[in-house]
Amino acid sequence: MPRIVLFGHSGGEHLKNFIPMKEKSNNDYHTFNLSQAINNRYMPWNDGEHYRKFMKAYGKYISSLNKPPLLGDITFWGEWEPATTFETINYTNDSIKDNIISIIRNSKRPKYLHHVYKIKKESGVYLQNTDPYVFGDNFFYTNCKQRGEMIRLQKGDIILFGTPGKVFNKETVYMELDTVFVVGDNTIHINKSDYPQFNKFSDEKYQIFKNVVLEKIFERLNKKNGQYFITDTEKKFIIYKGATYDNPVNEMFSFVPCQAFNTDTEKCSFGKIILTENIFGHFLKINLKPINTPNFNYNGITILEAFKNHIDSKEDDITLTKKFWQLIVSTVFEQGCYLGVWIKEPALIK
Repeated sequence: MPRIVLFGHSGGEHLKNFIPMKEKSNNDYHTFNLSQAINNRYMPWNDGEHYRKFMKAYGKYISSLNKPPLLGDITFWGEWEPATTFETINYTNDSIKDNIISIIRNSKRPKYLHHVYKIKKESGVYLQNTDPYVFGDNFFYTNCKQRGEMIRLQKGDIILFGTPGKVFNKETVYMELDTVFVVGDNTIHINKSDYPQFNKFSDEKYQIFKNVVLEKIFERLNKKNGQYFITDTEKKFIIYKGATYDNPVNEMFSFVPCQAFNTDTEKCSFGKIILTENIFGHFLKINLKPINTPNFNYNGITILEAFKNHIDSKEDDITLTKKFWQLIVSTVFEQGCYLGVWIKEPALIK
């Protein structure tokens, strides 16, 4: 049976969320100076807690499944831990009260727009890796929370990367979606013996991916005890390649919700896509409760089974998985975003 995974990760915005050095009881405190970063409009490579960035980059996007892709600058939410220049987004929150989704998204709009056009390779014992990685010819999911079923994903499985939330004083729960990852072909296994050459990724096109992701998995030290996070030389990581727009699986492909950049920074921001039980059924609500770990099922009911019951379908699992993906796509379009299907890797600078 194809699997649908709700993958919860920290969804706060970088710089708005910051763990200062004085809070050293938290292993993921940041060592850079926040005020200096904001004054210089430059965020160093993140060495603390993972958060999201609202980014601008050159990419390919589609506004309809029936229309060809468009090229241009896009804005989107995602993880990118290398250093970035950024600008402040000055806006006033609109007084939107027509529905709960609009209220949530409006309250979650970003404060900073990070530019992802250039990168300088860096090494360091505390630098974070980026996962999932959505730049270049393929999306990659490489290491985060890879245990249990997450090391046994199959072609055509779907991972929804996002952050759970709850409306106070209400039973409404939701997921802030930032990345849709459809598992494609050619999974690759790596372990510490592959570091630092990573011969399975010897092609020149992978040099940024290796520095941003693979090297950082094995270089990072625990700030509390000074030990490497990865000490088991036999521990394997599965490098999953995402299905692409040009090479889909069952007509499904990986994407990030995005918007075309309209040259006006003050009007470019948007909150992440909101998935609610009103759209996807009660199964989303019960599955979001234990989302701190990747979630396939709740009380023995898989997400796909619950979705099948919700829409009262008799269709086979592969068809049903595609229908679920199509519902995600429709939700993205309905909330005013496009599908970012390719994002240009930043240019390497010396």
